Amino acid sequence: MTDISQVKQIVSGRLTAAGFLPLGEYSAADSLLHKDEDIGFFGIREYRTEDEAMSHDGSKLFTEISCLVEIRLMGKAGGFSDYDEFIGLCDGFFFALAKEDGMIVNSAKLGGTVQSLPLRRLERTIELRVRICLEEECGNE
Repeated sequence: MTDISQVKQIVSGRLTAAGFLPLGEYSAADSLLHKDEDIGFFGIREYRTEDEAMSHDGSKLFTEISCLVEIRLMGKAGGFSDYDEFIGLCDGFFFALAKEDGMIVNSAKLGGTVQSLPLRRLERTIELRVRICLEEECGNE
């Protein structure tokens, strides 16, 4: 079984670098607790092994995996006056992911920016299909 924590680390790191507070799953309580912060909720919704290969000497196993990553970005709570700042953060995050060396973005589905009236936040969703190659040492017994 392969480990997908590398994908989570990359997404979380890029969210932080863009100015979002990364959180693993959506919770209205988190939204209320972090009113003055831009939030990025994310999760891996699908995972599949695309290909595996063994090095010629049998010492390493390379596994290419494909993941569907769903991301829900939220602006600061308030009167929706942070539109320009929020769009800048979203664009910065997306383009940083597109240039990421650790994984390949095969496709992206970008939702429009909407106003969440109950939470009084701007929201945008991003759905990414990414590929990553994991390298694993094989024990010689």
